[in-house]
Amino acid sequence: MDIQDPMIQIPIYSLALFLVSVITFGLAIYAWTNRSVRGAKEFGLLMLASTFYITGYAMEIQMNTVSGVLFWLKVQYLGIATIPAACILLAVRLTNRDQWLASWWIRSLILVPAIILLFYFTNSLHHLFYTGIGEFIQGKNFNLLEIHKGPIYFFNLGFLNFSLLLSFILFSSNLRLGSVTRDQTIFMMAGSLGPWIGMLFYQLKFSNGLDTGPFGFLITAPLFAWGVFANQVVFLLPKARHSVYESLGDAAIIIDRENRMIDYNRTASVLLTGLERGSIGKKLEEILSSYPDLLIELGKSDQPNLQIRLRFGESSRTFILTRSSVLSKNLKHDLGWVIVLHEITDQVFLLDNLRESEEKYRLIFENTPVGLIHYDQTGKILTCNDRFVGIIGSSKEILTGLDMTRLPDQNIVEAVNQSLEGRLGYFEGEYHSVTALKITPVRAFFAPISGKDASILGGVGIVEDFTERYEGDKALRYRDQFEAMLVEVALQFLSTSPEEMDETFREGLAKLGQFCGVDRSYIFRFDFDKKLMTNTHEWCAPGITPEIDNLQNIPLEVAPYLMTTIRSSGIVYIPDLNLLGPEWETDRRILESQGIKSLIVVPIETHDEMLGFAGFDSVRDLRTWTKDEISLLHIIGRLFASVIKKKELNDSLIAARDRAEEANRIKSLFLANMSHEIRTPLNGILGFAELLQTEFKDPEVSRYAEIILSSGNRLLQTLSQILDLSRVESGKMELFIERVDVIQALDEVIFLYSPAAMKKGLFIQRDQLVGDMLLDLDDQLFRNSIGNLISNAIKFTDKGGVRITTLYEIIMGRRFGTIRIEDTGIGIPLKYQKTIFEDFRQVSEGSKRNYEGTGLGLSLTKKFVDLCGGTLEVESESGLGSVFIMRFPEKIAGTASH
Repeated sequence: MDIQDPMIQIPIYSLALFLVSVITFGLAIYAWTNRSVRGAKEFGLLMLASTFYITGYAMEIQMNTVSGVLFWLKVQYLGIATIPAACILLAVRLTNRDQWLASWWIRSLILVPAIILLFYFTNSLHHLFYTGIGEFIQGKNFNLLEIHKGPIYFFNLGFLNFSLLLSFILFSSNLRLGSVTRDQTIFMMAGSLGPWIGMLFYQLKFSNGLDTGPFGFLITAPLFAWGVFANQVVFLLPKARHSVYESLGDAAIIIDRENRMIDYNRTASVLLTGLERGSIGKKLEEILSSYPDLLIELGKSDQPNLQIRLRFGESSRTFILTRSSVLSKNLKHDLGWVIVLHEITDQVFLLDNLRESEEKYRLIFENTPVGLIHYDQTGKILTCNDRFVGIIGSSKEILTGLDMTRLPDQNIVEAVNQSLEGRLGYFEGEYHSVTALKITPVRAFFAPISGKDASILGGVGIVEDFTERYEGDKALRYRDQFEAMLVEVALQFLSTSPEEMDETFREGLAKLGQFCGVDRSYIFRFDFDKKLMTNTHEWCAPGITPEIDNLQNIPLEVAPYLMTTIRSSGIVYIPDLNLLGPEWETDRRILESQGIKSLIVVPIETHDEMLGFAGFDSVRDLRTWTKDEISLLHIIGRLFASVIKKKELNDSLIAARDRAEEANRIKSLFLANMSHEIRTPLNGILGFAELLQTEFKDPEVSRYAEIILSSGNRLLQTLSQILDLSRVESGKMELFIERVDVIQALDEVIFLYSPAAMKKGLFIQRDQLVGDMLLDLDDQLFRNSIGNLISNAIKFTDKGGVRITTLYEIIMGRRFGTIRIEDTGIGIPLKYQKTIFEDFRQVSEGSKRNYEGTGLGLSLTKKFVDLCGGTLEVESESGLGSVFIMRFPEKIAGTASH
């Protein structure tokens, strides 16, 4: 039998709940950082409440004291009482029913949690939440405290189920909307099913007292995490992308495949009357009924880019109407469309002025801040301004005469041809210059120039350089990919066993190094006591020389300025090693020896301890890092720190366990050896004492021999108990389970102890409440257990006697054979009723104790009963005697004996 210290074990149920609480707490933090997004605050509140619920229950089922359980129940109810209100608020937000928040009944529902918490925390005054506390129920991986529920508890239960049902009904109303909203709704409904089913399972008493509600989050938490980080289908869009969408200068509207509006940005709400949050989910024809021309053009599905003129009161404005599809993640079907209105009123006005006046045309043409070109009816450039040359590259001489209808990019060719057909052409994207080695993101408009007879004489093009916006979008995509990669690395650490943690570190460094395009990534650990640092993990790109073997146990002073900088500012960023100042001279030498050109170092630290640092080297080329990249690398440092501390804790627990097991093995071996070494000479002493008693008739000699025999037998009994203890603790106690006649065994043991009882003037009797009792037991261990209990009863009783009663009891549908040993002795104070079953413990301890004994009798009896599959309990009051109750389950039909 493996003897482990229960204080250093985490049951598997609690460990699973702790891991889930990490995910829900991470989702709560992520929601708070994106709180400007609709529904994020409510979702964060729900995840935070769930974290309290899950963590509290994980701690509750580990507790073995009433006070501990009650404390963690209070923590749980902070979450349990908040979950219903959070669910309702989230459902109202995500189904666009904000007007409900002003209704009295919604406000009343939100106030209910506060009332429930008030009743719970003041339960000692009224006992309406729970009326009493029962006994502990011990499971293999958990402890449960029986609590008798009151009316407020059942009211809270009903309110919780009502809130979940109401939220389900609200979410289900979104199923008829577009595919995007429908996907969001399905994720929310599927995610909430796990805890709800778990709670119903517990409420219907199918779980033997274990609250299965928190275990439902084993499905919900990973599902929400997957939806938020991997698929972005719940609602927490990345904050940066949301900010760009809201700050667009163009009006943008998102609709689903059924032509229902999903979202719109601030510019759209300013431009178009009728757009409000209550419009979301309505048909576009209903919302934009004031703009019939816009609805007509939107019906032309075969033309993604159209010029349209809209009236606003007495004036009209001109726009480019762009409609692009939103694809699903697997790119197999459309989720809806993004409609963008880009105003070109000023550009059209400019073109009109160009047609009206040649002089105006020339002045505007040369001085406008955008690129301008004039081309003939064949698409050849006649002239261009300096800004166009700057955007495209090359020179006016080379660009003049360029046939734009023969460019490699067919999208530009199509836009030019549209203008030569009398329509407005539009292009947006990267232009690869054929006259210069240059790639520029541009937006271009191509308008026709008509003669008096309406014939097309050529066209004019307006070209805008939107590199800044293009790079911003590119940076956002890169950040999204970086964040996704960080989440992947973090999840990999969460799912990795401690034994595989080193390999996971190497894989994580490889992913980071490859994604960031560096040549070497690594981790250093500090040993401040020895003033050393060691390269513990390293990844190198192909063709790069590893340095890990050269960087073991090197002094901290080898890189003094690096160490100073890490401790003061945390991050060391060196874009170019050659630009370092003289204070870096010592550090430069060790960095140059590794061929480093650029590097960045982030600390691996907890809130109160510096563990080391993670570094990323560029050897082949210089590498610059953005602020976003540096902040994300800083997160990686903290992630590494938490994983390292977790591994160190696990290693210390394993080492402590190994030490405890070794100490126990040595103790058992020592006890066995000592018992043998003492038993052999002691048997000789007892033999000679018996010889003295029988051979010599001198009363004084006989009295001395009797003292020797009594003391020797007491010592022999102590040695036997110690030897039994060592066998039990080492797992070497052999069991011989057989059908035992309990009544016969009791009578034989009582017969052995009757002389001792008569000597003290005590009665000893057996009350038989059943005809016979046959149980599957180890006969010898059972007799030893009964003997220990009867011996103790005689020892601690001065008046009255000992009564042994046999009966059958039905407990939780199963029959038990019960033996009660009741005495009229001194009794046991309540505070000692647990410690008496511990090794070498007695009610009176120390050299001045009133009764003899080693303190092993009850401890061994408890262990013997446990080995036989039974239980041993005590009921006693000081001065009123004690009752020891042994219960053994009857053998179930069809099962075999051990």
